[in-house]
Amino acid sequence: MEENLEKKSPWIPIIVIGIIFWILYYLGSKILKYIFKKKRATKTYTNNRQQTDYKKPFQKKKKKPRIFVSHSWSHNEDYDRLIKAFKTLNFSYYNHSIPEYKALDLKTGKEIEYKINNQLLYSRCLLVLGGHYSKKYWIKKEVEIAKKLQKRVIVVRPWNTKQIPDYLMKSADNVVDFKPKEIIKLII
Repeated sequence: MEENLEKKSPWIPIIVIGIIFWILYYLGSKILKYIFKKKRATKTYTNNRQQTDYKKPFQKKKKKPRIFVSHSWSHNEDYDRLIKAFKTLNFSYYNHSIPEYKALDLKTGKEIEYKINNQLLYSRCLLVLGGHYSKKYWIKKEVEIAKKLQKRVIVVRPWNTKQIPDYLMKSADNVVDFKPKEIIKLII
């Protein structure tokens, strides 16, 4: 009988060790969950000062909207005023409109049309400043391409006039006065 007990006794430490490992595994998983639920601190350096920003782990960044702001290079006062207002309101976005310095690279009408198409393809909407200059050929072409690509067309009444060409009124999904906060709401 004593020989029988001696043969079974090695199982007791193995069972005890198994229970201890299970307890450690369970407690370890709870501790890890607690650690990763806490907010992480990240250090950023601005103006030679260290600041600590607290972020939730795995927090997604808010995507910047991509917009195409249609404008005439020869009449860009309203365009400049709108871009300045966006900066003042800390509105962060990607501007897909073709800047004047890049227009010099485009030589033919086909190249310009291709570039407009590509820029609008990745834009959320077309923002048109609806002054008297919006009757120009390329602005009409931008509206036409935006409609073909099923992009929203937001028409902005400029400061100095309330007149908007008929083709633009018919094509517009939204018409808004020159109020940057309202324009931003429509874009987002």
